[in-house]
Amino acid sequence: MRKSILVVLAALVLMVGSAFSQIKPYVDAGVGASSTFNGSGTVTAHNPNYIVGAGVEVNSKHLLLNLDANFQTADFRAFGKVNANAFAATVTGTGYLKFGKLLVGTGAFYKDQVINGNYRSLIPNLQTTTFVPLVGGGFQFSRDRVTAMYELPGRSATNQRTVDLNNEIYLTKKGSLRLTQQLSLNSSIASVPSIGSARISGGNGSVGLKLVF
Repeated sequence: MRKSILVVLAALVLMVGSAFSQIKPYVDAGVGASSTFNGSGTVTAHNPNYIVGAGVEVNSKHLLLNLDANFQTADFRAFGKVNANAFAATVTGTGYLKFGKLLVGTGAFYKDQVINGNYRSLIPNLQTTTFVPLVGGGFQFSRDRVTAMYELPGRSATNQRTVDLNNEIYLTKKGSLRLTQQLSLNSSIASVPSIGSARISGGNGSVGLKLVF
């Protein structure tokens, strides 16, 4: 009995040690742009959008985990009102099970929107803080990873029908340096002053580099 307990404990220690050995911290940076928020031009994007972030990744044979935090220097602003900038900080956690090259997973992100100027008065039902669950999947190739996440309805007026597409291309053999590409497409129905109820569609994309240690 005692021998069996020791064997189990040794196995647990090896599993924990193996998991910790696969945790890889990283830093990333990029530049992005956003489309017009709605067709009327009442609200438009503030471009370019500079992004800096950091996180950790666990990439094992059967599991892919990622925790990322980033700061965006520009999100949206009121058209013609230079003091209506909005900045955002986002924390995203995702987890995927691997079935060969196929990835199936879920996750969530929390976004803290810092609103300045008149942007909030233009869209009063916009939430300054947002928690949104995610579900999706993707593919992991030898030097390329493609994922797509659907944002489930959360506490945000603008995240009702959103798909987030992410691509990482390994520029080095072990993936220490990667080219990152992100595209987010959004469509929702919201009440906007002077317009009424309308479907608001838009999107944003970015490209950058990730350095994995």
